[in-house]
Amino acid sequence: MKDPLSETTRTLAGGEQQRELSELFQATLAGRRRVSLLLYHRDGAAVAPLEPGEALVVGRGREADLCVPDRTLSRLHARVSLDENGQVWLEDLGSKNGTRVNGQPVTRCEVSPVDRISLGLLALTLNSLDPAQEQLYFLESHDSLRAEMERELARARAFDRPLALLLLAEQDAEQQRMHRWCPDLHRLLRPFDRVGLYDRHTVEVLIPEATAEELEEFCRRAVRAGEAAGVPLRCGLALFPEAATSAEALLEAARAALNLAAPVGGVGRAPHLGTRSLPAAPLAALEPAPVLRSPLMQQVFEIAARVADRNMPVLILGESGSGKEVVARAIHQLGARRDRQLCCVNCGALPPTLLESALFGHERGAFTGAHRRQVGFFEAAQGGTVLLDEIGDLSLVGQAALLRVLENGRLCRLGSTEEIAVDVRVLAATHRDLRAMVKEGAFREDLLYRLDVVEIRVPPLRERPEEIVPLACRFIEAADGGADRVTALDDAALELLRAYPWPGNVRELRNAVERGAAIARGQVITAEDLPERIRRAGGLRLAVCDDEPRQRSLRDLLQEYETALIRRALEQSRDRRRAARLLGLPLRTLSHKMSQYGVRLKDL
Repeated sequence: MKDPLSETTRTLAGGEQQRELSELFQATLAGRRRVSLLLYHRDGAAVAPLEPGEALVVGRGREADLCVPDRTLSRLHARVSLDENGQVWLEDLGSKNGTRVNGQPVTRCEVSPVDRISLGLLALTLNSLDPAQEQLYFLESHDSLRAEMERELARARAFDRPLALLLLAEQDAEQQRMHRWCPDLHRLLRPFDRVGLYDRHTVEVLIPEATAEELEEFCRRAVRAGEAAGVPLRCGLALFPEAATSAEALLEAARAALNLAAPVGGVGRAPHLGTRSLPAAPLAALEPAPVLRSPLMQQVFEIAARVADRNMPVLILGESGSGKEVVARAIHQLGARRDRQLCCVNCGALPPTLLESALFGHERGAFTGAHRRQVGFFEAAQGGTVLLDEIGDLSLVGQAALLRVLENGRLCRLGSTEEIAVDVRVLAATHRDLRAMVKEGAFREDLLYRLDVVEIRVPPLRERPEEIVPLACRFIEAADGGADRVTALDDAALELLRAYPWPGNVRELRNAVERGAAIARGQVITAEDLPERIRRAGGLRLAVCDDEPRQRSLRDLLQEYETALIRRALEQSRDRRRAARLLGLPLRTLSHKMSQYGVRLKDL
């Protein structure tokens, strides 16, 4: 039998790899397996099976068999075919940015799974998969998984259920080897777990309904799956509500945990929100200083400066991610208590049963598991400041306990009758309407009066658009990118940032810029490096006068119409093949469009 490997591939692959590849292709001929193409792109990964005697065209045009809207691809970029002898051939179709195999431009050549294939700036990988395992490589896009995260968070809040986000990253940034370990990772997941592509070397996994022990075991098994595939991995884990209470904050916490993990096999875990303790420092020592380009934010910090030296409570209002904690830190550091501790407590992350112990401490034996005396946050911040973040999430029992301490400045540890005098300044922050909660009976009116001595409202980012670009530049400076770190955003990316409404505020902006820096191909973040939701929002805006209503683009309307037709055909047929016949489309084209538009048969 003719050896299916070319001379170039035999030079790159050792004897063991040759035997492995020969077995792979022999299995293909025997009908036990099929060759699949895996193409990594900005918003996920696309896969297409390749049958013997069949050819697939890859490009960014809709007429391509495997269509990926990436600007480095030509409309019809390259053709991949599998002949009856099990040989895979790659042919460039006159593309603008070329087709490369192992770094060398090619016109037509034979390729194998050990070859490094590039179409434009996208990586293409050959794999041999069982037909039943093809779906293992349909990684969701980052935006699709983030939308699912919002839904799962809403359910977790409503029913007080656990939720976790994991980031798994490859150590070697020079290669793309997800095809080696993602199948094993997928086998570890339950049917309702979700996995998406964060960047070219990192996947994000959303896991609801799992205990801390189950999650730690999952992390260990995922890392071992990478080791078994010869791909060193590290893992970052963040839990709701312990580490974060919003989608953007959960992603930020998972990324921070990933950075703390050991480079090989390490598992980092985001700390409990209630355990953060911020060291005090003079305002002049803060790096970087707050961005104050907006008159609204200048007014906020003017008020903060005026009340900093006054020992009175301050209520800081604002949407999640708008910068309430930045304002609280400024109040503390501008005041006389700057040399003492600033303790930040997330009230929504403290279960009611543990609230009093966390805030006020407990004695040994006060309850089951209390093996030693524990100092609470109010004692730890003696002489300093306590920030009660998300005070609107505090239970009524916790509100009553807090009110007692605010009224007399004394507390009792659980299990003790001895009162302890505490001297702390209390700052409170929330995104909720506390006055409406008072009317509903969800917040104590007397506690509101104690907290709302001075009220500061932090405007959302959409109300201070002049700060979007300076903040983005600040986040680029802070991003860790090594020697080839990103240094700027191009004009198209800046325009998209200015046009986006930023429902997640500054936190969402930071996450978008840092992810853009992680996936950027050079030292400049382009529009295509930004999340899909930001690109889509920018595409919906046409050049109209300021006094005219915003309109939707033709491209968006066509996509919406296509999605509706596909959904209707699938609902009528309940089968992809019949739906493809109803629509007059090839099955592969329908499958690609379903993946592109996020349409799943099981959701209909």
